[in-house]
Amino acid sequence: MNIIHLINTFHPREGSDLVRALPVTIASMLRARQEAEAAGISVELRAAAFEHELDTVPDGFVATDPLMRDCRSVPELESFPPLPFHRDLLERLTASTDGEDLLVYTNSDIGVQPHFYQHIKEVASHGHDAFTINRRTIANHYTGPDDLEAMYTDKGEPHPGADCFVLRRHVTDAFALCDVIVGVSMFDKMLLWNMAAYSKHFRMFPDRLLTFHIGNDMAWKSPTTRPLRSHNRRELSQMLATIDESIGGIAKGQMLWSMLGTPVRSDHATNMFELLDFKPRRLTTMARIKRELKRVFGTGASN
Repeated sequence: MNIIHLINTFHPREGSDLVRALPVTIASMLRARQEAEAAGISVELRAAAFEHELDTVPDGFVATDPLMRDCRSVPELESFPPLPFHRDLLERLTASTDGEDLLVYTNSDIGVQPHFYQHIKEVASHGHDAFTINRRTIANHYTGPDDLEAMYTDKGEPHPGADCFVLRRHVTDAFALCDVIVGVSMFDKMLLWNMAAYSKHFRMFPDRLLTFHIGNDMAWKSPTTRPLRSHNRRELSQMLATIDESIGGIAKGQMLWSMLGTPVRSDHATNMFELLDFKPRRLTTMARIKRELKRVFGTGASN
């Protein structure tokens, strides 16, 4: 079994927190690979970038095929900066891999602890073929890779979002993908929901000291990204319909374990609506469930 870990690299815009965060992410991955290889674990680090940004692929990383599409291919999004589609990153993560390989995708601003790869291999060895690890939000005063040692010891605070995904390669064979845009609200749900739907032993780890993020800027909530968020919601609504058609459970208002066939094992998420970021509000009737789907995804979601 090999571990393949992919991130998206690029030139962050001036003033973005990613100017600081991306070098930290890269340095932490290189450090963690060094620790893993000393323990006899094979780790390949991959970077996916647009052709004009291939110079951002760090030493020690394998450059994937260049990203060829961006959000500007959607007519109403032509005025936005070029942001990649998440499915294109996933395709580059799965390329040239074996069914039992362990694939890792993390957001570009997520650092990992030195023992990260040893830990995820151990989790996978217990039969979990797909799992997520929530980051810890650490202090905002760190300036870059030179502060890594201090970051490792900063326990920070738990964060509810999914930004680290680990899965066996074979789990992706059945995925229903869509064109959600990276770095925009809810883009993580494409991978999260597919993992929950199509893996056999899914688990969420919301409070492990394995990954971290400097500060909590929440730039993805900016009002200027509203058209991008609307696009992601439309794409996810269509994807949910595809998943429902293939395995059932969502449109029928059933709980997550009905969708999976077995209960999800999580330290905090107990049903489908927590995974979908819905507000439960005693969703005990079909009418209420349909109203909640409509609220989150728009008119077509409840049909």
